[in-house]
Amino acid sequence: MKIAFLVLHHSASNPDTTVEEIRDWHVNGRGWRDIGYHLLLRQERDQTVQLYTGRAHDDNDTLDSWEYGAHVGGHNRYSFGICSIGNWSLDEMPAPMFESVLLILADLCIKWELDPIEAIRGHREMPGASTECPGLLVDMDLIRAKVAEKVERLSHCGALT
Repeated sequence: MKIAFLVLHHSASNPDTTVEEIRDWHVNGRGWRDIGYHLLLRQERDQTVQLYTGRAHDDNDTLDSWEYGAHVGGHNRYSFGICSIGNWSLDEMPAPMFESVLLILADLCIKWELDPIEAIRGHREMPGASTECPGLLVDMDLIRAKVAEKVERLSHCGALT
């Protein structure tokens, strides 16, 4: 099924949480086959942000059943989950993480020809969701606007494709 939404999450955990710990929570704690998110971003102590693959997926704009995430109940067949590791209800998202989130979302919007204003959603914005995710301190309107600016600028120069 064609991807309609890029759904932003936070792990609601300490920023030092590892991808292996999240995998353990999802596989052993929840009984899922793997991490529920497709991509994860983790800011290291040196301020660099690392991108990790969670749920296996190929690089195209459709999801086959083996690629469905487990990140938004009732919407996993047509959404792609990106998790920023940290708790953005307690702390502001650090600038390097914020910029990395924008770049990943812009890259995916360009690659899959998605309109950032229509396609990008916070987990809490998905129908039926009862959550603070991706954190109460995350302004999703600002993220969509900033990603739209990047898409406009970068799609003209081919910087992300």
